[in-house]
Amino acid sequence: MTQTKEQARAALRSMLNNLDWYQFEKLVALLYEQAGYRVDHKGGAEADGGVDLVVWRAEDDFSVVQCKHWRNSKVGVSALRELRGSMNDMNTEQGVFVALSGYTDPARDYAKEKNIWLYEGMHIVDMIEHSEAVRGQVSEYLLAARKICPACESEMTVRTARRGRKPGKKFWGCTGYPKCKTTFPISDEDHIHLNDKEPPVDAPEATQAVSARKASKPRRARKKSEKDALDVTADLVEDIFRALF
Repeated sequence: MTQTKEQARAALRSMLNNLDWYQFEKLVALLYEQAGYRVDHKGGAEADGGVDLVVWRAEDDFSVVQCKHWRNSKVGVSALRELRGSMNDMNTEQGVFVALSGYTDPARDYAKEKNIWLYEGMHIVDMIEHSEAVRGQVSEYLLAARKICPACESEMTVRTARRGRKPGKKFWGCTGYPKCKTTFPISDEDHIHLNDKEPPVDAPEATQAVSARKASKPRRARKKSEKDALDVTADLVEDIFRALF
């Protein structure tokens, strides 16, 4: 069904929630590049010190950017203080925070005081709407069925912890283990790193790159439902972009 422009914007905003934090960070970088900036990635799997991206308009004109793909929690003052500290360390007065979930009122007040630009989900939708040249790449992020490791770019897979604080808990683990020990919680609200010497997996099916919700389905039914869901999503994205562009 053809969507109105406002319906398309609302649907796109909702689809941004389905990205993981690494996909979201790469999407923001892509939109900056489309706008003519040169982008240096500073985040990824390691601690980023309050900076995910450095975006350059000219050789001596740059901004530092922090991205938060929180779905439910608003960003508070402490995260903005961390970005302000990075601005001081990098000797720039240009800071940008990008958070899908928005900001607390004290955080907004702090941002005004410290010259930090705040962007939310609606602003990302605006940027996508004015970035028709990278429509195909944006679609790839929205439709991505695979989860990619932010440390080594290998595919990640659902695994099950055998030890530690949450035995039996499923999580995303890098297929490059043991060389790469990067992991995601299934929630994707944040990311952690394990230092176990042995891979924390116990079931063969845990090596399948599927969500925890789908992992319990029979393999044949799971493959069919994944294909059907992907077809529907692809149609939806195409309909959204037709309405926007």
